[in-house]
Amino acid sequence: MPKGNGGFTYPLTLAVLLAISVTLTAASELLLIETRMAKEIETIQIQEYYMISSLKKIEKSFQEGSGTATGGSFAYRRGLVAYTVSTASPGTLKITISVKVDGAIPVEGYGYYDIPLKKMVKWMEKN
Repeated sequence: MPKGNGGFTYPLTLAVLLAISVTLTAASELLLIETRMAKEIETIQIQEYYMISSLKKIEKSFQEGSGTATGGSFAYRRGLVAYTVSTASPGTLKITISVKVDGAIPVEGYGYYDIPLKKMVKWMEKN
């Protein structure tokens, strides 16, 4: 064997193995990021669902005349929604909602109930 060809196989094998390991590391990091994002999106959607569902329940209770004038709470499978009611203007009630889902930052929102129309006219999230 010629003297110059003795060290060609080892560096080539090392470069191929290094390229494969870098590719696998990048792919696993991408998978972890996607998993975290999916969990975060799921939590955000649950918070939004709980908020809208609670607003509908509050609206229905005010329409039936059984709504409490001070506030209350609703318990869900993965969280708790607490709300308070205050007067925003004559004929309008402001409902402040706090949604706490397990393991997530609490989210607040507001809803405005029009007493003469007997329906929720506006709502929004604070965060």
